[in-house]
Amino acid sequence: MMKAFLFFIFALHSLFAMSQQRPRMVGHRGAGLHAPENTLSALRLGLASGMDCLEVDVHQTFDSIVVLSHDETLDRCSSGQGRIDATSFSEIRKLDAGAWFSDQFKNEQVPTLLEALELIDGKATLFIEIKGTGKDYAGLEKRVVEQIQAQNAHAWVEVISFNSDALRRVHELDTNIRLQQLLVSNLRGLPFYLDKGLHWGSPKKLDFIDGFSYFHRFIGRGLVRKIHRWGKDINAWTVVNGKQMARLRRIGVDAITTDHPQILKDAMETR
Repeated sequence: MMKAFLFFIFALHSLFAMSQQRPRMVGHRGAGLHAPENTLSALRLGLASGMDCLEVDVHQTFDSIVVLSHDETLDRCSSGQGRIDATSFSEIRKLDAGAWFSDQFKNEQVPTLLEALELIDGKATLFIEIKGTGKDYAGLEKRVVEQIQAQNAHAWVEVISFNSDALRRVHELDTNIRLQQLLVSNLRGLPFYLDKGLHWGSPKKLDFIDGFSYFHRFIGRGLVRKIHRWGKDINAWTVVNGKQMARLRRIGVDAITTDHPQILKDAMETR
């Protein structure tokens, strides 16, 4: 009888341990604190750091080439100036996207999404954040989808955005692409949720979404349980503190995005 009881306890413990698998580790903008963000060098360092996933941002040039950039302008992270959507790809290609970070990365180029896909090639999961939308860039979602399809990348790509309309368009073009809705928070006790704007109702209505990615400070155990009851993943962005990372692991989030890969790796080893 005691043996059967002990076996039952062991089985419960094993099931609990399986449910406590560590979250996926996501490198923000590649390895954006260790190389110029959203460049091939940042992606290479992100791969070398052992992250499960790497996140990049995309915009579209004047001549409809999808390129990696967080900002809609060239000013902060290159030797150029002006809006990406008002600049041709040939002009953007002449810019230095590395010297602003350090001389070590001098002459780094602004990469295309295609180059990023070719580099990753299934070695990690690539999170592609659509910064603009079809309203800003005609055909952006279609071009992102076509490049994912051309690289046969469905198994190792997820498209993410604050804009649910952009994600809906991706879903309409290809239902096999995994999608994440970026959110800031739900407003507790109120029928609203917050991404880049205020929306009536619950994000649960976005039933084509595979997961929700919240600003980490608004994630608690109750929210994790609710999202999991919906059958969705819940991910946390962008976490810098090891204690917060460990807390998020304990309450059961599915992925953690960070600019600090080593701190995240250390936190994932802490029980």
